[in-house]
Amino acid sequence: MTKYNKSPKYILNLEIITMKILEKLVLASTTCLITTAPVQAFTVTVEEPTVQTEQLADDLFLIDFDNLTVNSTDSFSETNSSTSSTYTYSEDLIIQSTNIYGGADNTPYIEPANKPESFAVSVNTPQKYFGLWWSAGDSSNILTFKRSGTVVATFNTANVISTVGTLPNGDDYYCNPTSSFSGQVCNEPYVFINFFFEGLEEYDEIVFKATASGGNFESDNHTFSVDEQPIRGEIVPTESSFIYAD
Repeated sequence: MTKYNKSPKYILNLEIITMKILEKLVLASTTCLITTAPVQAFTVTVEEPTVQTEQLADDLFLIDFDNLTVNSTDSFSETNSSTSSTYTYSEDLIIQSTNIYGGADNTPYIEPANKPESFAVSVNTPQKYFGLWWSAGDSSNILTFKRSGTVVATFNTANVISTVGTLPNGDDYYCNPTSSFSGQVCNEPYVFINFFFEGLEEYDEIVFKATASGGNFESDNHTFSVDEQPIRGEIVPTESSFIYAD
């Protein structure tokens, strides 16, 4: 067999070609890292039937509307002194007296004053969790979460109705669970909903909208946290419930 000795020039050319191939591979992988969209990190859950408050451990701030004037449509703010977070409610809101449709523990609650209209809560510090007691639930209710004016996600409460309908105890979410109106309005669900923002995801504004002229968006016990909270409760599939902003 004839042996061929590779010249230094041949070896040098081979090394140059190899280096160019490696450079292209590194550039391609870097481009992929830059253009890959970040994974959206939201989890939505529901608590057990009849639960009207969050079931988390700590680092939470509750706005329950109990100290506000019934029938008031004025904007208002509340501050969490431990985090310096100020929550400002504005736009088309009204504080309602407890009735068969809303008011956890027989206390006042909030809803849009007119339908289809909306009210909003904005906060001066980014938030990682939100919870609310959603009463006499309608499938036409929409929550829009924003960060610095940009929509983070839009949630349709129709997905909560679909989820509780699949649970073995799904029927137990229906009928008002409060002591004053127990067993009434059994055609609509009463559910405490958790919104967990994970990783880098956060919000600083929520818009509450009743999209149907005949439907309301009753809610109470709005609960906030600047800290990421441990996920608990029955999960509502986010693939169908969230519409992500590009």
